[in-house]
Amino acid sequence: MEQQSRKPPPPRRRGRRPRAVSPMVAGLRRRFEQFRAQHPRGTRVPPELRAAVLSALARGAVPADIARACGVSWSQIRAWEGRRRESSTAAAEDLRVFSVVDTPPDARDASNAAAAAGDHLELRLGQWSVSIKLAERD
Repeated sequence: MEQQSRKPPPPRRRGRRPRAVSPMVAGLRRRFEQFRAQHPRGTRVPPELRAAVLSALARGAVPADIARACGVSWSQIRAWEGRRRESSTAAAEDLRVFSVVDTPPDARDASNAAAAAGDHLELRLGQWSVSIKLAERD
């Protein structure tokens, strides 16, 4: 009886098999590859790319897929998220309402009667003035 020589099976690769990524993540990968081809190592990722990553996350992209495809760490993505939250909070905190008291309009004039009653709002920006007042009922 002839012995058949058996070849050992090829060694198995440990680790995960590459996953197919969504078209959204594939688009991000292309944008990051283009950015890295045009800029030296260590160049800061521009705000447009950071915003695109955060937008993809908001639309349901898998964070690990983005990190692998774009060559950024998960901690970097988290830092971008934190900065976005801080900037939106800071923008809301920077809004202020100032009380401005001018000389009240002359109440004797019929056209200024509504303004005298407090139904008139005026915003002045440099040489510009925006006025809002109640319309007369027809």
